[in-house]
Amino acid sequence: MIGIIVYTMEPVLLHNMGIVYWHHSLMQVTLLIQFYSYYRYRSVNSKNAYIVFLIMTLLNPYIEWTGYVANIGFAIIEVISKWKNSKKQAFFKGLYILGLSTLSALIFCGHFLLNISFNNFIKAMKERFFSRSIASHLSINSLFLGYWSSFKFTFVLLVFLIIVSFVIYQQKRNSYRKYSSIFVKNKYFLFLFLFPMIENVLMKEHAILYTFDRMKLVFILVLIICDISAMIIFYYKKRLVITALVLFVGIMNTINYNYDSSYVWNTDFRKNNQKIAHYMKPYLETSIFGATQPVRGYTDLLFDHGIRDTESLSSLFQNTKKSRKRYTILIQNDLKDSKFQWAMNPISNVFIFDTKKTNVKVLYFSDNELSSQWLNAWVASDINNKFWINGISQNKVLFDYNPSLFNRLKMSSKLVDNKNNTIKIKKVSRTNLGIEVVVEGSSMDLQYPSLIQIKE
Repeated sequence: MIGIIVYTMEPVLLHNMGIVYWHHSLMQVTLLIQFYSYYRYRSVNSKNAYIVFLIMTLLNPYIEWTGYVANIGFAIIEVISKWKNSKKQAFFKGLYILGLSTLSALIFCGHFLLNISFNNFIKAMKERFFSRSIASHLSINSLFLGYWSSFKFTFVLLVFLIIVSFVIYQQKRNSYRKYSSIFVKNKYFLFLFLFPMIENVLMKEHAILYTFDRMKLVFILVLIICDISAMIIFYYKKRLVITALVLFVGIMNTINYNYDSSYVWNTDFRKNNQKIAHYMKPYLETSIFGATQPVRGYTDLLFDHGIRDTESLSSLFQNTKKSRKRYTILIQNDLKDSKFQWAMNPISNVFIFDTKKTNVKVLYFSDNELSSQWLNAWVASDINNKFWINGISQNKVLFDYNPSLFNRLKMSSKLVDNKNNTIKIKKVSRTNLGIEVVVEGSSMDLQYPSLIQIKE
Protein backbone atom coordinates (compact mmCIF):
# COMPACT_ATOMS: atom_id res chain seq x y z
CA MET A 1 0.00 0.00 0.00
CA ILE A 2 2.78 2.45 0.96
CA GLY A 3 4.67 1.75 -2.28
CA ILE A 4 1.51 2.21 -4.36
CA ILE A 5 0.74 5.58 -2.73
CA VAL A 6 4.29 6.88 -3.26
CA TYR A 7 4.44 5.64 -6.86
CA THR A 8 1.03 6.73 -8.10
CA MET A 9 1.02 10.20 -6.49
CA GLU A 10 4.36 11.42 -7.83
CA PRO A 11 3.88 14.56 -10.00
CA VAL A 12 6.25 13.25 -12.66
CA LEU A 13 4.20 10.05 -12.94
CA LEU A 14 0.83 11.79 -12.70
CA HIS A 15 1.93 13.84 -15.71
CA ASN A 16 3.66 11.21 -17.86
CA MET A 17 1.68 8.01 -17.24
CA GLY A 18 -1.76 9.28 -18.24
CA ILE A 19 -2.97 11.30 -21.23
CA VAL A 20 0.57 12.54 -21.80
CA TYR A 21 2.37 9.39 -22.93
CA TRP A 22 5.90 8.60 -24.08
CA HIS A 23 7.90 5.46 -24.78
CA HIS A 24 9.51 6.22 -21.41
CA SER A 25 6.03 5.67 -19.92
CA LEU A 26 5.94 2.18 -21.43
CA MET A 27 9.49 1.65 -20.15
CA GLN A 28 8.28 2.32 -16.58
CA VAL A 29 6.17 -0.84 -16.88
CA THR A 30 8.53 -3.09 -18.85
CA LEU A 31 11.60 -2.18 -16.76
CA LEU A 32 9.65 -3.06 -13.60
CA ILE A 33 8.71 -6.41 -15.18
CA GLN A 34 12.40 -7.01 -15.91
CA PHE A 35 13.36 -6.16 -12.31
CA TYR A 36 10.67 -8.38 -10.82
CA SER A 37 11.34 -11.37 -13.11
CA TYR A 38 15.07 -11.14 -12.30
CA TYR A 39 14.24 -11.01 -8.57
CA ARG A 40 12.07 -14.15 -8.91
CA TYR A 41 14.77 -15.90 -10.91
CA ARG A 42 17.44 -15.09 -8.29
CA SER A 43 15.32 -15.67 -5.16
CA VAL A 44 13.45 -18.90 -6.04
CA ASN A 45 15.37 -20.02 -9.16
CA SER A 46 12.23 -19.75 -11.32
CA LYS A 47 12.86 -20.83 -14.92
CA ASN A 48 9.70 -19.10 -16.11
CA ALA A 49 10.84 -15.87 -14.48
CA TYR A 50 14.22 -16.22 -16.21
CA ILE A 51 12.49 -16.58 -19.60
CA VAL A 52 10.44 -13.44 -18.93
CA PHE A 53 13.63 -11.66 -17.87
CA LEU A 54 15.36 -12.59 -21.15
CA ILE A 55 12.36 -11.43 -23.17
CA MET A 56 12.45 -8.06 -21.38
CA THR A 57 16.22 -7.94 -21.93
CA LEU A 58 15.51 -8.06 -25.66
CA LEU A 59 12.50 -5.70 -25.68
CA ASN A 60 13.58 -2.91 -23.32
CA PRO A 61 16.49 -1.50 -25.38
CA TYR A 62 14.15 -1.41 -28.38
CA ILE A 63 11.67 0.66 -26.36
CA GLU A 64 14.11 3.17 -24.87
CA TRP A 65 17.86 3.68 -24.43
CA THR A 66 17.66 3.06 -20.69
CA GLY A 67 17.24 -0.59 -21.60
CA TYR A 68 20.85 -0.80 -22.82
CA VAL A 69 22.19 0.76 -19.62
CA ALA A 70 20.00 -1.45 -17.39
CA ASN A 71 21.12 -4.57 -19.28
CA ILE A 72 24.77 -3.73 -18.61
CA GLY A 73 23.90 -3.59 -14.90
CA PHE A 74 22.20 -7.00 -15.05
CA ALA A 75 25.17 -8.46 -16.95
CA ILE A 76 27.60 -7.14 -14.31
CA ILE A 77 25.56 -8.69 -11.46
CA GLU A 78 25.28 -12.02 -13.30
CA VAL A 79 29.05 -12.22 -13.86
CA ILE A 80 29.99 -11.14 -10.31
CA SER A 81 27.46 -13.38 -8.55
CA LYS A 82 28.40 -16.53 -10.49
CA TRP A 83 32.14 -15.96 -10.96
CA LYS A 84 33.20 -17.76 -7.78
CA ASN A 85 31.22 -20.93 -8.54
CA SER A 86 31.78 -21.14 -12.29
CA LYS A 87 33.70 -18.65 -14.40
CA LYS A 88 32.37 -20.26 -17.57
CA GLN A 89 28.74 -19.98 -16.45
CA ALA A 90 29.32 -16.41 -15.30
CA PHE A 91 30.80 -15.50 -18.69
CA PHE A 92 27.94 -17.03 -20.69
CA LYS A 93 25.21 -15.56 -18.46
CA GLY A 94 26.64 -12.11 -19.01
CA LEU A 95 27.10 -12.86 -22.72
CA TYR A 96 23.41 -13.83 -23.08
CA ILE A 97 22.35 -10.42 -21.80
CA LEU A 98 24.82 -8.47 -23.96
CA GLY A 99 23.92 -10.65 -26.98
CA LEU A 100 20.21 -9.92 -26.57
CA SER A 101 21.00 -6.22 -26.20
CA THR A 102 22.96 -6.34 -29.47
CA LEU A 103 20.11 -8.20 -31.19
CA SER A 104 17.68 -5.54 -29.93
CA ALA A 105 19.92 -2.83 -31.43
CA LEU A 106 20.00 -4.65 -34.79
CA ILE A 107 16.20 -4.96 -34.84
CA PHE A 108 15.90 -1.26 -33.98
CA CYS A 109 18.28 -0.27 -36.79
CA GLY A 110 16.61 -2.65 -39.26
CA HIS A 111 13.24 -1.07 -38.54
CA PHE A 112 14.47 2.35 -39.70
CA LEU A 113 16.72 1.10 -42.50
CA LEU A 114 13.64 -0.31 -44.22
CA ASN A 115 12.64 3.30 -44.91
CA ILE A 116 15.76 5.49 -44.93
CA SER A 117 19.34 5.19 -46.15
CA PHE A 118 22.13 3.94 -43.89
CA ASN A 119 24.04 7.24 -44.09
CA ASN A 120 21.00 9.33 -43.17
CA PHE A 121 20.19 6.97 -40.30
CA ILE A 122 23.70 7.12 -38.84
CA LYS A 123 23.81 10.90 -39.26
CA ALA A 124 20.47 11.35 -37.47
CA MET A 125 21.48 8.99 -34.65
CA LYS A 126 24.75 10.84 -34.08
CA GLU A 127 23.02 14.22 -34.12
CA ARG A 128 20.36 13.11 -31.62
CA PHE A 129 22.87 11.46 -29.31
CA PHE A 130 25.36 14.33 -29.18
CA SER A 131 22.65 17.00 -28.93
CA ARG A 132 21.26 15.28 -25.80
CA SER A 133 24.38 13.71 -24.34
CA ILE A 134 26.73 14.47 -21.46
CA ALA A 135 28.65 16.73 -23.87
CA SER A 136 25.75 19.23 -23.67
CA HIS A 137 26.62 22.68 -22.29
CA LEU A 138 23.93 22.35 -19.60
CA SER A 139 25.33 21.94 -16.10
CA ILE A 140 24.99 18.62 -14.27
CA ASN A 141 23.62 20.70 -11.38
CA SER A 142 20.53 21.29 -13.51
CA LEU A 143 19.93 17.54 -13.54
CA PHE A 144 19.91 17.37 -9.73
CA LEU A 145 17.63 20.41 -9.60
CA GLY A 146 15.39 18.54 -12.00
CA TYR A 147 15.23 15.56 -9.63
CA TRP A 148 14.33 17.94 -6.80
CA SER A 149 11.59 19.53 -8.91
CA SER A 150 10.17 16.10 -9.78
CA PHE A 151 10.39 14.43 -6.34
CA LYS A 152 10.74 17.23 -3.76
CA PHE A 153 8.18 16.07 -1.17
CA THR A 154 9.21 12.44 -1.62
CA PHE A 155 12.82 13.44 -0.92
CA VAL A 156 11.68 15.20 2.25
CA LEU A 157 9.81 12.03 3.31
CA LEU A 158 12.85 9.90 2.50
CA VAL A 159 15.23 12.06 4.56
CA PHE A 160 12.79 12.01 7.49
CA LEU A 161 12.48 8.20 7.35
CA ILE A 162 16.26 7.74 7.10
CA ILE A 163 16.71 9.84 10.27
CA VAL A 164 14.01 7.76 12.00
CA SER A 165 15.71 4.55 10.88
CA PHE A 166 19.01 5.63 12.46
CA VAL A 167 17.23 6.42 15.74
CA ILE A 168 15.55 3.00 15.66
CA TYR A 169 18.86 1.31 14.89
CA GLN A 170 20.45 2.91 17.94
CA GLN A 171 17.56 1.80 20.13
CA LYS A 172 17.14 -1.73 18.77
CA ARG A 173 20.64 -2.83 17.78
CA ASN A 174 20.88 -5.14 20.79
CA SER A 175 17.33 -6.45 20.42
CA TYR A 176 16.88 -10.20 19.92
CA ARG A 177 14.30 -9.42 17.24
CA LYS A 178 16.20 -8.27 14.16
CA TYR A 179 14.55 -6.73 11.12
CA SER A 180 15.89 -8.25 7.90
CA SER A 181 16.20 -5.45 5.35
CA ILE A 182 15.50 -6.17 1.69
CA PHE A 183 18.92 -4.69 0.93
CA VAL A 184 20.55 -7.17 3.30
CA LYS A 185 18.71 -10.10 1.75
CA ASN A 186 19.17 -8.85 -1.84
CA LYS A 187 22.35 -6.79 -1.85
CA TYR A 188 22.47 -6.60 -5.64
CA PHE A 189 19.06 -4.91 -5.92
CA LEU A 190 20.20 -1.45 -4.80
CA PHE A 191 22.85 -1.56 -7.53
CA LEU A 192 20.34 -2.71 -10.18
CA PHE A 193 17.84 0.04 -9.38
CA LEU A 194 20.52 2.73 -9.37
CA PHE A 195 22.38 1.57 -12.49
CA PRO A 196 19.73 2.70 -15.04
CA MET A 197 20.09 6.23 -13.66
CA ILE A 198 23.46 6.37 -15.46
CA GLU A 199 21.39 6.91 -18.62
CA ASN A 200 20.29 10.29 -17.21
CA VAL A 201 23.95 11.29 -16.95
CA LEU A 202 24.88 9.95 -20.40
CA MET A 203 21.86 11.72 -21.94
CA LYS A 204 22.10 14.68 -19.58
CA GLU A 205 20.32 17.33 -21.63
CA HIS A 206 17.34 15.06 -22.30
CA ALA A 207 16.92 14.27 -18.59
CA ILE A 208 17.17 17.98 -17.71
CA LEU A 209 14.63 19.16 -20.28
CA TYR A 210 12.08 16.35 -20.12
CA THR A 211 10.50 15.20 -16.86
CA PHE A 212 9.54 11.79 -18.25
CA ASP A 213 13.20 10.77 -18.50
CA ARG A 214 13.56 11.17 -14.72
CA MET A 215 10.63 8.89 -13.84
CA LYS A 216 12.79 5.80 -13.29
CA LEU A 217 14.31 7.28 -10.11
CA VAL A 218 10.98 6.51 -8.42
CA PHE A 219 11.84 2.79 -8.29
CA ILE A 220 14.72 3.16 -5.85
CA LEU A 221 12.84 5.82 -3.83
CA VAL A 222 9.84 3.50 -3.42
CA LEU A 223 12.08 0.57 -2.48
CA ILE A 224 13.93 2.50 0.26
CA ILE A 225 10.76 4.11 1.66
CA CYS A 226 8.99 0.74 1.78
CA ASP A 227 12.00 -0.92 3.43
CA ILE A 228 12.28 1.71 6.17
CA SER A 229 8.49 1.77 6.66
CA ALA A 230 8.49 -2.03 7.05
CA MET A 231 11.21 -1.72 9.70
CA ILE A 232 9.20 0.87 11.68
CA ILE A 233 6.08 -1.32 11.49
CA PHE A 234 8.14 -4.38 12.50
CA TYR A 235 9.38 -2.75 15.72
CA TYR A 236 6.57 -0.36 16.65
CA LYS A 237 3.41 -1.62 14.88
CA LYS A 238 2.68 1.91 13.62
CA ARG A 239 1.24 0.90 10.23
CA LEU A 240 -1.61 3.44 10.34
CA VAL A 241 0.73 6.30 11.29
CA ILE A 242 3.20 5.50 8.51
CA THR A 243 0.42 5.06 5.94
CA ALA A 244 -1.12 8.39 6.98
CA LEU A 245 2.28 10.13 6.70
CA VAL A 246 2.92 8.69 3.24
CA LEU A 247 -0.62 9.59 2.15
CA PHE A 248 -0.09 13.18 3.37
CA VAL A 249 3.10 13.42 1.29
CA GLY A 250 1.20 11.98 -1.68
CA ILE A 251 -1.50 14.64 -1.32
CA MET A 252 1.19 17.35 -1.14
CA ASN A 253 2.72 15.92 -4.32
CA THR A 254 -0.67 16.01 -6.04
CA ILE A 255 -1.28 19.63 -4.96
CA ASN A 256 2.20 20.53 -6.16
CA TYR A 257 1.43 18.91 -9.51
CA ASN A 258 -1.78 20.88 -10.00
CA TYR A 259 -0.13 24.23 -9.19
CA ASP A 260 3.21 23.69 -10.95
CA SER A 261 3.17 25.61 -14.25
CA SER A 262 5.81 23.27 -15.70
CA TYR A 263 3.19 20.48 -15.58
CA VAL A 264 -0.16 22.25 -15.89
CA TRP A 265 -0.78 25.44 -17.85
CA ASN A 266 -3.56 27.34 -19.57
CA THR A 267 -4.52 25.76 -22.90
CA ASP A 268 -7.11 28.26 -24.13
CA PHE A 269 -5.18 28.48 -27.39
CA ARG A 270 -6.42 25.00 -28.34
CA LYS A 271 -9.88 26.38 -29.15
CA ASN A 272 -8.38 28.75 -31.70
CA ASN A 273 -6.16 25.97 -33.04
CA GLN A 274 -9.24 23.82 -33.60
CA LYS A 275 -10.96 26.65 -35.49
CA ILE A 276 -7.96 26.85 -37.83
CA ALA A 277 -7.87 23.07 -38.28
CA HIS A 278 -11.59 23.00 -39.12
CA TYR A 279 -11.10 25.81 -41.66
CA MET A 280 -8.24 23.88 -43.31
CA LYS A 281 -10.20 20.65 -43.95
CA PRO A 282 -10.99 21.45 -47.62
CA TYR A 283 -7.24 21.89 -48.26
CA LEU A 284 -6.08 18.53 -46.87
CA GLU A 285 -6.06 16.61 -50.17
CA THR A 286 -4.56 19.37 -52.29
CA SER A 287 -1.81 20.75 -50.07
CA ILE A 288 1.65 20.25 -48.61
CA PHE A 289 1.81 21.42 -44.97
CA GLY A 290 4.83 23.00 -43.31
CA ALA A 291 5.55 24.76 -40.01
CA THR A 292 7.99 27.48 -39.01
CA GLN A 293 9.10 25.56 -35.90
CA PRO A 294 9.52 21.89 -34.91
CA VAL A 295 6.15 20.27 -34.19
CA ARG A 296 5.08 17.39 -31.99
CA GLY A 297 2.38 14.82 -32.64
CA TYR A 298 -0.26 17.28 -31.44
CA THR A 299 -0.05 19.45 -34.57
CA ASP A 300 -0.12 16.50 -36.98
CA LEU A 301 -3.15 15.03 -35.21
CA LEU A 302 -4.83 18.43 -35.04
CA PHE A 303 -4.72 18.87 -38.82
CA ASP A 304 -4.98 15.13 -39.57
CA HIS A 305 -2.08 15.67 -41.94
CA GLY A 306 1.69 15.26 -41.99
CA ILE A 307 3.59 18.48 -41.18
CA ARG A 308 7.01 19.23 -42.70
CA ASP A 309 8.49 21.17 -39.80
CA THR A 310 11.38 23.66 -40.09
CA GLU A 311 11.47 23.16 -43.88
CA SER A 312 12.09 26.25 -45.98
CA LEU A 313 9.33 27.63 -48.19
CA SER A 314 11.46 26.98 -51.27
CA SER A 315 11.63 23.30 -50.34
CA LEU A 316 7.90 23.24 -49.57
CA PHE A 317 7.15 24.79 -52.96
CA GLN A 318 9.28 22.13 -54.66
CA ASN A 319 7.51 19.34 -52.77
CA THR A 320 4.14 20.86 -53.71
CA LYS A 321 5.17 20.78 -57.37
CA LYS A 322 6.54 17.22 -57.19
CA SER A 323 3.40 16.00 -55.43
CA ARG A 324 1.23 17.77 -58.01
CA LYS A 325 -0.58 19.64 -55.28
CA ARG A 326 -1.93 23.17 -55.61
CA TYR A 327 -1.41 24.74 -52.19
CA THR A 328 1.57 25.16 -49.90
CA ILE A 329 0.43 25.68 -46.30
CA LEU A 330 2.77 27.35 -43.81
CA ILE A 331 1.77 27.20 -40.12
CA GLN A 332 3.28 29.97 -38.01
CA ASN A 333 3.64 29.28 -34.30
CA ASP A 334 3.18 31.83 -31.53
CA LEU A 335 6.28 31.68 -29.31
CA LYS A 336 5.66 34.72 -27.11
CA ASP A 337 5.37 32.41 -24.09
CA SER A 338 8.66 30.55 -23.54
CA LYS A 339 6.96 27.47 -22.08
CA PHE A 340 5.67 26.64 -25.58
CA GLN A 341 9.02 26.84 -27.34
CA TRP A 342 9.50 23.07 -27.32
CA ALA A 343 5.89 22.11 -27.96
CA MET A 344 4.98 24.78 -30.53
CA ASN A 345 1.28 24.40 -29.77
CA PRO A 346 -0.23 27.91 -30.13
CA ILE A 347 -0.79 28.86 -33.79
CA SER A 348 -0.74 32.57 -34.62
CA ASN A 349 -1.15 32.57 -38.43
CA VAL A 350 -1.52 30.25 -41.38
CA PHE A 351 -0.36 31.20 -44.87
CA ILE A 352 -2.01 29.43 -47.82
CA PHE A 353 0.12 29.83 -50.95
CA ASP A 354 -1.81 29.16 -54.15
CA THR A 355 0.97 28.05 -56.49
CA LYS A 356 -1.28 28.33 -59.59
CA LYS A 357 -2.44 31.90 -59.03
CA THR A 358 0.58 32.98 -56.90
CA ASN A 359 -1.69 34.50 -54.29
CA VAL A 360 -1.47 34.13 -50.52
CA LYS A 361 -4.39 33.72 -48.13
CA VAL A 362 -3.56 34.73 -44.56
CA LEU A 363 -5.53 33.27 -41.63
CA TYR A 364 -5.35 35.26 -38.41
CA PHE A 365 -7.37 36.03 -35.30
CA SER A 366 -9.04 39.36 -34.70
CA ASP A 367 -10.91 39.77 -31.39
CA ASN A 368 -10.68 36.00 -30.97
CA GLU A 369 -12.50 35.44 -34.28
CA LEU A 370 -10.81 33.69 -37.20
CA SER A 371 -10.40 36.00 -40.20
CA SER A 372 -8.88 35.50 -43.63
CA GLN A 373 -7.55 37.72 -46.38
CA TRP A 374 -6.26 36.98 -49.88
CA LEU A 375 -3.17 39.00 -50.80
CA ASN A 376 -1.57 39.48 -54.18
CA ALA A 377 1.77 38.58 -52.61
CA TRP A 378 4.63 36.08 -52.49
CA VAL A 379 7.98 35.56 -50.72
CA ALA A 380 11.56 35.86 -51.89
CA SER A 381 13.75 32.80 -52.31
CA ASP A 382 15.56 31.61 -49.18
CA ILE A 383 18.87 31.36 -51.07
CA ASN A 384 22.02 32.26 -49.14
CA ASN A 385 25.47 32.44 -50.72
CA LYS A 386 28.20 35.02 -51.29
CA PHE A 387 25.93 36.97 -53.66
CA TRP A 388 22.52 36.57 -52.00
CA ILE A 389 21.30 36.86 -48.40
CA ASN A 390 17.77 35.54 -47.81
CA GLY A 391 16.95 36.16 -51.46
CA ILE A 392 18.15 39.77 -51.69
CA SER A 393 21.29 41.47 -53.00
CA GLN A 394 21.63 45.27 -52.84
CA ASN A 395 18.84 46.42 -55.17
CA LYS A 396 17.75 42.96 -56.30
CA VAL A 397 15.30 40.37 -55.03
CA LEU A 398 15.19 36.74 -56.18
CA PHE A 399 12.06 34.57 -56.38
CA ASP A 400 11.87 30.82 -56.95
CA TYR A 401 10.68 30.28 -60.48
CA ASN A 402 6.95 29.94 -61.03
CA PRO A 403 5.45 30.68 -64.50
CA SER A 404 2.40 32.41 -63.03
CA LEU A 405 4.55 34.53 -60.72
CA PHE A 406 6.94 35.42 -63.54
CA ASN A 407 4.09 36.67 -65.73
CA ARG A 408 2.54 38.63 -62.86
CA LEU A 409 5.84 40.35 -62.02
CA LYS A 410 6.39 41.22 -65.70
CA MET A 411 3.02 43.02 -65.70
CA SER A 412 3.55 44.75 -62.36
CA SER A 413 5.24 48.02 -61.56
CA LYS A 414 5.57 48.03 -57.77
CA LEU A 415 6.32 45.86 -54.75
CA VAL A 416 5.23 46.58 -51.19
CA ASP A 417 7.66 45.50 -48.46
CA ASN A 418 7.00 44.29 -44.90
CA LYS A 419 6.95 47.91 -43.64
CA ASN A 420 4.28 48.83 -46.17
CA ASN A 421 6.73 50.88 -48.23
CA THR A 422 6.18 50.92 -51.99
CA ILE A 423 9.22 50.03 -54.12
CA LYS A 424 9.33 50.54 -57.88
CA ILE A 425 10.23 47.60 -60.14
CA LYS A 426 12.91 48.48 -62.74
CA LYS A 427 13.51 45.10 -64.40
CA VAL A 428 12.25 41.50 -64.26
CA SER A 429 14.27 38.65 -65.79
CA ARG A 430 14.56 34.90 -65.56
CA THR A 431 17.95 33.45 -64.52
CA ASN A 432 19.26 29.99 -63.73
CA LEU A 433 18.45 30.70 -60.02
CA GLY A 434 14.85 31.80 -60.55
CA ILE A 435 13.18 35.18 -61.13
CA GLU A 436 15.44 38.18 -60.60
CA VAL A 437 13.78 41.54 -59.93
CA VAL A 438 15.77 44.77 -59.92
CA VAL A 439 14.15 47.46 -57.78
CA GLU A 440 14.68 51.16 -57.27
CA GLY A 441 16.57 51.62 -54.02
CA SER A 442 17.36 49.01 -51.35
CA SER A 443 15.73 45.57 -51.29
CA MET A 444 16.56 45.03 -47.58
CA ASP A 445 12.92 44.85 -46.43
CA LEU A 446 12.00 42.36 -49.15
CA GLN A 447 14.14 39.53 -47.80
CA TYR A 448 12.84 36.05 -47.03
CA PRO A 449 10.53 35.20 -45.26
CA SER A 450 8.65 38.55 -45.44
CA LEU A 451 5.50 38.66 -47.54
CA ILE A 452 5.99 40.88 -50.62
CA GLN A 453 2.82 42.34 -52.10
CA ILE A 454 2.77 42.77 -55.88
CA LYS A 455 1.05 45.86 -57.27
CA GLU A 456 0.20 46.36 -60.95
